[in-house]
Amino acid sequence: MRYFLVLFVLLFQGQFSIKAFSLSDVDYTTADSVQVVQWLEEAREQYVKTDRMLFFAKKFLGRPYVGGVLDRNDKEKLVVNLNELDCATLVENVTALSLTAGRGSTSFFDFCEALERIRYTQGIRSGYASRNHYFSEWIRSNSDMGLLVDLFDERYHVRESALAPLTLKINYMSRNFSQYPLLRKSKDARKQISAKEQAISGSRIWYLPKEKIAMQTQEQKAFREGDIVAFVTRKSGLDIAHVGVLCYQEGEWHFIHASSLRKKVVIEPLTLSEYLKKQPMLLGIRVLRVH
Repeated sequence: MRYFLVLFVLLFQGQFSIKAFSLSDVDYTTADSVQVVQWLEEAREQYVKTDRMLFFAKKFLGRPYVGGVLDRNDKEKLVVNLNELDCATLVENVTALSLTAGRGSTSFFDFCEALERIRYTQGIRSGYASRNHYFSEWIRSNSDMGLLVDLFDERYHVRESALAPLTLKINYMSRNFSQYPLLRKSKDARKQISAKEQAISGSRIWYLPKEKIAMQTQEQKAFREGDIVAFVTRKSGLDIAHVGVLCYQEGEWHFIHASSLRKKVVIEPLTLSEYLKKQPMLLGIRVLRVH
């Protein structure tokens, strides 16, 4: 047991790895690499005074919302793009920056390693299907690697919990593969995605129903600025419809997100409760905390 713990620590710290990581496998611009280093250097001096996740999330405010950024290459490469973001890539970039800063690093290389680790199942990039396409898969993979904790994991429940259970039924991508250019081209990728969907389906998760958000439940009292908020959907075949980073303003919970409605990264002007009430397809939220 001690050997495996030591092995995990060494893998996480990058002292050796299952496969060599190279910047030649990264799709990035010089401007983005310079920006990453600059933000990490700022964080080394300032993150003690504020939450790292919140610190980095605010750096993206005003940057444009653009979907499909990760799907522009025929071959799966690690895409670093700080200027075109959807809700998931915003959260991934913020998480990778936070993890890198938490190690005391200001290295673009280390940031890329962290981004690859969180974006792909168990941190291993091996083609399109190895990406964590479903956010519940993203949560499971990063929880297993010890990079985050699900605040609503059933191990942390108390007796009078406001949480509700949900059994996942995931098949949206394989059922609608024609919407995904890379799945249209590859039967093997469709099979791999279908297998991953089956692996996720049947698992039970816990979420805070939206009608409970305004009640100041004990679960809500545990929220912190910088926690990741994931919005659970009732849409058939899906699990999570949207994600962001929690922030607290004027006595109310809001969140930073890449908004398709507002076409940029914003602090959502609606409170968390108001936002959920206006979204009939949303059931409630999951909340994650990055270590």
